[in-house]
Amino acid sequence: MKARGITPANRQEVWNVKLSALLDLPDWLFRRAVQGLAILPHQLWLRPRDAKRLCGLDRAAGGRSHVTKTEFKRCDMCARPLIGIEAEQRRRLIESGPTARTLPCGPDCERDRKLRIWKKLAPSYRTLGDEAA
Repeated sequence: MKARGITPANRQEVWNVKLSALLDLPDWLFRRAVQGLAILPHQLWLRPRDAKRLCGLDRAAGGRSHVTKTEFKRCDMCARPLIGIEAEQRRRLIESGPTARTLPCGPDCERDRKLRIWKKLAPSYRTLGDEAA
């Protein structure tokens, strides 16, 4: 791929952790949760390292966490979080050509990029649009 001018996309993963016994969640969890994905009662989207740590805390409290692992990717243009099949399709699209990163992730990508909706939810994420400006 590098010979064709394509930068390979890293395969990223997020885990949805559903807690069973831990009732009072530590404050650090909300700072470490994946920004832009829903936080439900006793359920968080976390990176694998933080998810393992949370499962250990739940186990120490006498519970057994339910974990769902899925692929994760952010759109390079609007910073929208993509999970599951959508993330896998985006990664494969990026690997298909050198200009594929500049293609929209969906019908609302251009609008979301202009309104900066997802950028406000994930301020630490840099998009190609910000780098070009």
